[in-house]
Formats: sequence, C-alpha cells, structure tokens
Amino acid sequence: LLAASYMATKDYAIALDYLEDFKRNVIEHQLITGLRMYHKMKSEILYEIGDTKAAYINRLQYEKELDFQLYVEKEQEILRLQVENEIIEKDKQIQLLNSTKTFQNRNIENQSKIRNLLIFGVLSAFLLTGGLYFRYREKTRIHKIMVEKNVLLQKLSIVASETMNGVIITDKHGTPEWMNEGYQRMFGWDSIQDFIQHTGDDFLSLSSLTIEELQNYQQIAIAERRSITYQSHNQTKSGKRLDIQSSMTPVFNERDELSYWVLVETDITEI
Repeated sequence: LLAASYMATKDYAIALDYLEDFKRNVIEHQLITGLRMYHKMKSEILYEIGDTKAAYINRLQYEKELDFQLYVEKEQEILRLQVENEIIEKDKQIQLLNSTKTFQNRNIENQSKIRNLLIFGVLSAFLLTGGLYFRYREKTRIHKIMVEKNVLLQKLSIVASETMNGVIITDKHGTPEWMNEGYQRMFGWDSIQDFIQHTGDDFLSLSSLTIEELQNYQQIAIAERRSITYQSHNQTKSGKRLDIQSSMTPVFNERDELSYWVLVETDITEI
C-alpha cells in the first residue's frame, strides 16, 4: 500500500489520505480483511501523531473485526459465537459506564438510555443472525450489525468524554493509556503525553495512599470482581491539592485475565 510507504517515511497526513482511499475501495468491494488492515494502520498512525483517543477507538474496531470471519464452513455456528463475543464486550463497556454511576448524578438519565439502547442493539443483532440461512443474507445483515455497533461505540465514547468526573484507563500494570476531558480539566493536563511526561508511567504513585494500601485494594477488586471506592488527595499540574474520591474497577478479557484498570475520580474538596 502507498499508505504504508508514507507511514514508514512519517508522512502521516499523506498516509491518512491514501488510507481513506483504500477504505473506500474496501467498502466498495466488501473486503472484510481490508477493513481490518485499515483500522490497524489508522490506529498506528493516529497514535504516532498523538491522537490516542481516536487511536484507541480504531484499535477496538480492528480487534473486533479481527475476530469476525465470514465465508467459511459452518458459518451459522461462527456467527452465533461472534454475537456472544459481542455481548461480552458490550457488557464490559456497560460495566465501565456503570462504575461511574454513583458519582455522576447529572448523567444518570443519559447512561440509562445508552445502556438500554446497547442491550436492544445486541439482542437485535442476535435475532438477526439467528435467522440467516444463505450466505448472501448473512453477509448483508452482519454488515448492518457492525454499522449499528460502531454508532453505539461512538455514543459511549462521547459519554466518557463529556462526563464531569475524571476517567483514566491504565493497563494491568498501572501505566496510563487514556484519559477523558473531565480528568484533564480536573487536574490541568493537556494530554495523556503531558501527564506521563510530568508524572511518569506509574499511576498509583500519585496517590496520597501508600503503594501497599492501593495494592491491597487492587487484590480485593480482582478477587471479588468488583469496584473498590476509596478517598485520598492528589495535586493538580499547578500544585493545587484536591481531595479525591476514587472508584477503581478491574476489566477482564474473554479468558478472565486482567486487561485494564478503570479509575473514576471525583473532586470532593468542597464537600
């Protein structure tokens, strides 16, 4: 691909233009493997230019499409397994949103609507795929399902970005990977890169609690598969002290292995 060549020379703007041309050709010819390649390359380019939020969304789309196989023997069984996997992944996203529910009274109504819409979409997808008997109908209906999931994923992303609370996602070791705009406003960070540059990649070390106390909370959350709420204080980028109430939630993959930590921070300084 020309996009890959320009990516190698770090001409990312040109690479993105060619990548969009490639996507149009893929959609026109309905090449599933081409869509996987598109999202993977776009995620890598966006990460290199610092747009980690869009890179994270494209990476999710790549992972979903990587597991999504068509035109093989016993396609009905494969479709059933894929829908079950979609339900698991969407339930995890619902769990992520619900973990902020206690501290987001202003957003409860919107979260409830999104959750109901998500459940309706997943159930609709299951009913649609269950009635597919011919290859052509399977192909067209699955394409419709993927479009609906992308719309729902965008809505979930908007909720995470617009909430008043600070939300930060780390890998299983505590290295920050994404933060919402609420977290940036609360602590004064310009971006995830700005955060790591000033604080390092060990998120737990920023809390006023000891490492032993935080690790104990983590062990309880992992063992009981639930969120842990605790209070501490932290400093903004400018040095101002904030009293914080935190909700720490472990996220597990389909093999029941710890993948991420989701932390929701609420400023209780004035309470």
